[in-house]
Amino acid sequence: MKLFIAALVFAAMGCGFSATAEEAAAAPAAAEAPAAEADSAPAEKGPFKNVTREQWMAIASSRMAESAETLKLTEEQREALRPIVLEQLDQIRAITETMDAEDSSWQRMSKMRALGAARDEGERKVDALLTVEQQALAAALRAERREKMQDAVARWRGGEEYALRDFLFPELATPAKAPAE
Repeated sequence: MKLFIAALVFAAMGCGFSATAEEAAAAPAAAEAPAAEADSAPAEKGPFKNVTREQWMAIASSRMAESAETLKLTEEQREALRPIVLEQLDQIRAITETMDAEDSSWQRMSKMRALGAARDEGERKVDALLTVEQQALAAALRAERREKMQDAVARWRGGEEYALRDFLFPELATPAKAPAE
C-alpha cells in the first residue's frame, strides 16, 4: 500500500510535463473552469495538511519542467500533456485531503485504490503521448521517485504527521531543532 501513495504522488509531482511555473499557474484558468475558493484553501487534514492548490501547482510545475527537459518533450507534447497533469493533480489532492493516519484498514485500502486508479489513468494518458524512448525514460523516472517516496510514506504512516508534506513541499517544512548539548 505504501507504494500506491508513493507512485501516485510521483505520477502527479514527478512525471508531469509543463514548461514553466507561470504556465502551470495560468493553465487552470485556460484548461479548466476557475478553481472554486474552497479549492484554493489549504487542506485541513491528510498527509498534505495546510498545503494549498497553488502550492501543489508550484511544486508540480518545478517537477514538470525538470521532467520535460529530461524527456526532451516537444512543445506540442507539453501542451497536450498539461491538461492531463492538471486533472490528475486535482484528483490526487482531493483524495489525499480525505486521508488520515487514523483511518481504518478498509478506509486506507479504499483510498489507496482510488489513488492507484488515478495514477494508472494519468500514466496511461501520458504514455500515449510519448515516444517509445520517452516512455522508457519516464518509467525509470517514476521508479526512482517511488523509491524516494517510500521513506516519507513510512514515516507518515509511523506517525510523523508532516513527513509526506515536508518531502514534497520542503519550503513548508518546519526546521529541525538543534539537539540540546
